[in-house]
Amino acid sequence: MNRLLIFLLVAVLLYGCKKSDDPLPEPTMEFLSLNNVEVKDGTFQRVDLGEINSPDFTFSSRTITDQTLNQTKFQFFVTTRIDSYLMLTTGTQSGKKFTKGDSIRTVASAGSTWSSFTLMILAQKITPAAGASYWDGEWKDASHHFLPIKITRKNGDVHVGWIELSMDIASEKVILHRAAISIDPEKNVRAGD
Repeated sequence: MNRLLIFLLVAVLLYGCKKSDDPLPEPTMEFLSLNNVEVKDGTFQRVDLGEINSPDFTFSSRTITDQTLNQTKFQFFVTTRIDSYLMLTTGTQSGKKFTKGDSIRTVASAGSTWSSFTLMILAQKITPAAGASYWDGEWKDASHHFLPIKITRKNGDVHVGWIELSMDIASEKVILHRAAISIDPEKNVRAGD
């Protein structure tokens, strides 16, 4: 009797672990090559994934002087329009870099928030009044990492995607590789797929 019970239990567990022959469909993605365009001091680059001729994301740089801390900051940042969103770490002007295969969800994960009409600092070179300069920021060592993005279309549909980028702090530039957005609304996607 015990053997029969163990056999049935194993059979049920194995059946429950069986992979489905019909995996959930992946969303259809629209890809955009950004041709490894570089963003350096004094330049900017716009990425348009929504309505034609209305750039959703702008990558740029700036130098600011912080009188309180007596230092200069050379920053690389990205800004959005009112209907374009970046996933910020809650309470900050920065966001987590995603790696290939990470899930980008229409609803932000704990500790993050989708933010529109915003500015996200990718990385910054801090030069104190005394001492050596140094780089700071989540993206300072990014190499083919993915920036999660979200766009709300005029009809109200929400689409998520990503922008693949790298940082070259030695040459002080951001390199934009490619971008993608889900054609299917309200679908989660995987970075780099």
